Amino acid sequence: MRRSFGIFACPNAYFEHQRIWAGILEDPNVTPPKYMWKLNVDLEEAPNTPEHITFKNSILTKYFSPERAFLSASLTSSQKSVNRKVKLKLYKVILVINDRKSDTEKLYNMEESSMNVQVGFILVGSEEFIKIQSIRLKK
Repeated sequence: MRRSFGIFACPNAYFEHQRIWAGILEDPNVTPPKYMWKLNVDLEEAPNTPEHITFKNSILTKYFSPERAFLSASLTSSQKSVNRKVKLKLYKVILVINDRKSDTEKLYNMEESSMNVQVGFILVGSEEFIKIQSIRLKK
């Protein structure tokens, strides 16, 4: 029996951009709840037989921008503040990071990252910024 996962099982739901409320997912010390796997299969319910998927013309092999080069170069530096505790889950040969916590560094601040807390945030402005930035990437 062949089972599909994620967007392969629900392409219409994926492209319609369903929103699922799951609380604060930006906080690295919060493990996503089970119902977040709505468009995917929870690891504990995944089949034991592997499914092979081949990607052709993937954006991962084509994507380049100065921002991407900067991010790749800065990953080592960005991990210096994660200095205390990382909870991992190894299940069916898949490693999942459940949460990250640091006693000396503040990894998450809701006031800095929430659009609900910040006053005067206009979503339309973000959409226009993304459109402008994507022009050069489409070339």
